[in-house]
This record gives sequence, structure tokens and C-alpha cells, in this order.
Amino acid sequence: MALDNFSSAALSMIGMTFDSIGGLYLAYDLLGGERGPLSKLTRVATYSLMAFSFYAFTFNFRFALICGIGMGSIFGVQLDAVGAGKEPDKKFLVSIALGRMIVMGLGSSTVLSPTAAVILGVGAFCGSLASSKLKVSPEYWYEASNKPTFRVKRVAIGLLLGTFITLITWLGESISGTRDALALALRFGFVIGIGTGLIATFSPFVEWYADNLPPKRMGYIGAVMFLIGFFIQSLPSLIVLLGF
Repeated sequence: MALDNFSSAALSMIGMTFDSIGGLYLAYDLLGGERGPLSKLTRVATYSLMAFSFYAFTFNFRFALICGIGMGSIFGVQLDAVGAGKEPDKKFLVSIALGRMIVMGLGSSTVLSPTAAVILGVGAFCGSLASSKLKVSPEYWYEASNKPTFRVKRVAIGLLLGTFITLITWLGESISGTRDALALALRFGFVIGIGTGLIATFSPFVEWYADNLPPKRMGYIGAVMFLIGFFIQSLPSLIVLLGF
């Protein structure tokens, strides 16, 4: 049994992702850990993998590639700036908002109408700027210096975001004349809201444990991920060679 082209390509991408992140984790402590040159790249890769994995299971591979990796990367860049003690200025916040607008617009266009995608992009831009004003953006979640605790506020942020996205998606799909616009908007808003709530809840734990792991533990995790990636990439060839 041979895998189709899409399955083979998907497995190769997943395997290469594990290999890349595993390599980053292996080199992380060797090059200075949280203060080293790989700090930002490691954060970006970690949150991209988290977001990609969630959206790949809840939507589709194309949406996960664009929105998962895009939003995860932006989130990682924000947290890295906070971890370095940088106070986000207006230029930085506008750049982050523009990034979110582009990523959300392109990503949502794979599952929604063009009108809804444009409205969502604009909504992502406005929401990103508003979240900083209201002090509910990622820079206010950072807790690497103290052991984090579960906070209902972070879950509530995800639910509020989900409600906001549901409303503007419903508006866009209604303008486009989409059948079952409300059902589609509810599903889309629910998934985005849950995804945001999960990352908002678990990111402080990720930051704290990453900065407080024993020196060699990150390297061990990287080695395991590297081997998993190699195995995933070899699956299509193994299936053919073993005659499954």
C-alpha cells in the first residue's frame, strides 16, 4: 500500500518540523540558553508547533500552515521581546498588528469567503492594538521568573476573542450570502477562541519550565524530537519496502 502524494508530503513536512525543532533544542543550551542567539528562534518554533498541531486537527493542513505557524511565530516574537526586558513601543505593536492582519486574512481565506477573510484581517489588526491598550496581550502573560499558576482570566480572554471572531465572521459570511453562515461562524470562532485560550493558559508554564529545566534536559528533548522526525519522514519508504 503506497501513500498518496498529499499524505507523503504531509508526513515529510511534519518530520522536517520535528527535526528542525529538535535541532534547535539540542543547540539551545550550547549557545547560551535563554540569553543566547537561539532564544527567539526557539520560542517561535515552539509556539508555531503548538498552534500548527491544534489547527491541523481542528481545521485543515493549509489553514494550520498559514495561521498556525504565522500566529505562533508572532506570539513567540512578542514573548521574546518581553523576556529580553524590552518595552514594546508603538512601532513594534503596529508591526505585530499588521502581521496578525496578514496571517489571519490569508489563513481564513482557505476556509471562509474572501469577504469574511478581509473583515477578519482588519478585525485582527484592530484587536491586536486594542489588546495592548487593555493589557491583555502576550506581554502581560509572561511569568518566566515566577512559577506560574492557572488563571481563569487567560481562558476568559480566549472566550472573548472567540465571540468577537464569531460575530465578524458571521457578518462577512452573511454579506457573501453563504448558507449556514451562523453555523460556520460559530465553528470558526469556537476553534480560534479555544486555541487562543489554550496557548494563553499554557504559555507561562512553557516559559517557566524552559527557563528552569536542568541544563541537559533541553538537549535530551531535542534528541528525542530529532529521532521522531527521522522516523516520520521514513514512514512512506518503510511502507513501500515492507509491503504494507
